[in-house]
Amino acid sequence: MRAMLIGLLMVGTAYGGATLEPVAEGSGEISIKAGKYDLHLYTFKPKNYDPKKSELLLVFHGKSRNANSYRDYAETIAKKSGAIVVAPLFDKDHFAGNAYGHGNMMAKGVLLPREQWAFSLVPEIIAAIRKLEQRPDMPVTLFGHSQGGQFVGRMAAFVDVGAVNVVAANPGSQLFPTKELLYPYGFGGLPDALGSREQIKKYLGTPITFYAGTADNDPMHPDLDNKPEAMKQGKHRYERARNCFDLGQKLAKQEGCEFRWRFIEAADVGHSAAKMLSHANCFEALFGKKQ
Repeated sequence: MRAMLIGLLMVGTAYGGATLEPVAEGSGEISIKAGKYDLHLYTFKPKNYDPKKSELLLVFHGKSRNANSYRDYAETIAKKSGAIVVAPLFDKDHFAGNAYGHGNMMAKGVLLPREQWAFSLVPEIIAAIRKLEQRPDMPVTLFGHSQGGQFVGRMAAFVDVGAVNVVAANPGSQLFPTKELLYPYGFGGLPDALGSREQIKKYLGTPITFYAGTADNDPMHPDLDNKPEAMKQGKHRYERARNCFDLGQKLAKQEGCEFRWRFIEAADVGHSAAKMLSHANCFEALFGKKQ
């Protein structure tokens, strides 16, 4: 309770015109204003946080909306890296169903204004934390698992937040770099500004890590997207990640364009955010180097 009160006071002062206070050490909670929403953020700052070098690690929850648990799952990796963990809550009242995982870009086949996209809140979250830490150039890495993996993977194609790395872990469906599948499964059906060949090439040149649990291979998983467009991507989550990455690699070679995707496996891990974040390969998936 004390951490929450400190966090709420901190944001109140940061946005009420008084002094700025950085994110408190240890676990806490803060609220910020982003767009028309009051967003609740769960935070963790490790003791080895370096105010000149440490990164911001944004962690995006899955379907269960348990942002506080995701913050806790990332605590060990934060202690290893010195990064601040921030886990935003995208609640069911404002981001029902696929409005979260699909970014709230489209409604009944019509593109919504950019300010209504759930994706558009991420730059505001980053700006708020950078302001509190007084670090306008603080490096940012994104991690999302399951529906959170869908969110960050799709966002990377349309909203540039300047992230060092975007890690999509075990999403139920992918954004394939093709117009042969309709959005949210591909670039089909999008207006030219978002679905063009150049936009797809830009997507291929974005630093995205496909972080896949090799045991997340159940074609009958109760939460797996089994819509026809999703089934065209593969039978299960692992296969869909592999197929998306392979298609991107093939397309980049054909187009002669930059390709900044990576594929990293978490051996023997199924559909578990906690196990993905505690796996030996997680540090490499997030920060590009082995620990």
